[in-house]
Amino acid sequence: MVLAVPAWASLSGASEDSNTLFRFNAMVGNTLTGTDGAIRGVNAGGAPWVVAEGGARLKSDGKLRVDVEGLLLAAGPAQGTVGPVTGVRASLTCDGTDVVATTGVFALNSEGDAQIKETIALPTSCVAPIVLVRVGSTASNPGPLMGPWIAASGF
Repeated sequence: MVLAVPAWASLSGASEDSNTLFRFNAMVGNTLTGTDGAIRGVNAGGAPWVVAEGGARLKSDGKLRVDVEGLLLAAGPAQGTVGPVTGVRASLTCDGTDVVATTGVFALNSEGDAQIKETIALPTSCVAPIVLVRVGSTASNPGPLMGPWIAASGF
């Protein structure tokens, strides 16, 4: 069996692991809200968020890992907490194509820590990838949400 690696794999600046397509060692919270803070067709959360630490890595087999620590509301009466957010999911976006893949929902604890590990379907090409951490729900009602982004790869 031969693994077909997307064309963009060779352009990723792969780190010490030759199977790594990209690795982002920083994440930022949204500062603008709603459509004012939209990235590639995904609106920003309704309030600003901060991230103490975060990163994302995508491997050539589609394994995406996103780690966030201290993902907390930055303003309002719930400042310094996760507010009503109980889960998050990650979306891979590419320039010109917006969201190309999204994970399921993973728990966000009360300290704002989450770890997302899931295999996603890779596009045939992806220019300027950005990973968005989005609001999700771990509750069965209303079910998994495809919410706004509250953290993104970047610095």
